[in-house]
Amino acid sequence: MFSFRYSDKSDKDKIEIRDFWDKTFHDTKGFTDYYLSNMFYDNKILLAEEDEKVVGMIHLNPYEFMLRGKQCTIYYIVGVAIVPEFRLKGYMKKLLNHALNDIRKESPFTYLWPADTAYYSSSGFVSVQNCICTEIEVESDINFCGDNGINLAVMSEEKITDYFISEIDRLLDNEFDVYACRSRKYFERLIREALSEGCSMYAVYDNDMPVGYFTVGTAEGIIEVQHVVLFGKYNLIIKEILSICRKKYPGFLKIRFHMSEEINKKITEEVPLFKDNSSLEHVMMLLDFSDKSNNLKNSRILFDEIV
Repeated sequence: MFSFRYSDKSDKDKIEIRDFWDKTFHDTKGFTDYYLSNMFYDNKILLAEEDEKVVGMIHLNPYEFMLRGKQCTIYYIVGVAIVPEFRLKGYMKKLLNHALNDIRKESPFTYLWPADTAYYSSSGFVSVQNCICTEIEVESDINFCGDNGINLAVMSEEKITDYFISEIDRLLDNEFDVYACRSRKYFERLIREALSEGCSMYAVYDNDMPVGYFTVGTAEGIIEVQHVVLFGKYNLIIKEILSICRKKYPGFLKIRFHMSEEINKKITEEVPLFKDNSSLEHVMMLLDFSDKSNNLKNSRILFDEIV
């Protein structure tokens, strides 16, 4: 018999969910270890079962968001999966609808990064943010003008300061109507996620004032810069990132920047090289329960991929 239930976070559930995750998503062991250590006991996991065996799941990961000056809990949907023999039979749609009905009771909207936009469009999700990939040569020459003063510092959990947190949150609040609150817990998880895949998080300072951050690592012979949130002096910051990457990863020829379209546009205004080397990577989709959120259509939104 096909049924739904939320995980009770027992050891039995954790083993089954880990096995299902490994078979479905093929993430690295390091990332999956990180995810189940950091999110398993905080999130909600809706399970679909057939004769008490897990055959499908949806993970609802909670984040504190600012929504036009008001703080609320928003669920980022990840880990959506069902076993092959139950696909194309309507079971996934039932599982998703069950989760959405529960989210609607608590949150003004929910969002996800879909593998298939058409599938989620049929459930009312709309595309709200493009994520852009920019690939350039590591040795690219970035022209700049003005005084320098940009400093990049490797971050650890111990180095996260209240000042850094408050300044990044202030800058986000100036630029966006809807965004995930940057808290100590948020940055701790970002650092742990980066480390789980052999990456590092860097803080960006302009004359000792926090103006952004990013993570950097390598994959398949290319330097990958991700979780990019930057404000001001983009040409100088990109120049410093390239300089750091040359020193940190000698011999690598290319570097990819992954970021929201909004931040990519701001960088492109000062770094024309980005314009001709950027392409759409994926989209974030949102389901707006407009009776609670007062419609998000014209809001300035920044979503995140951190899980």
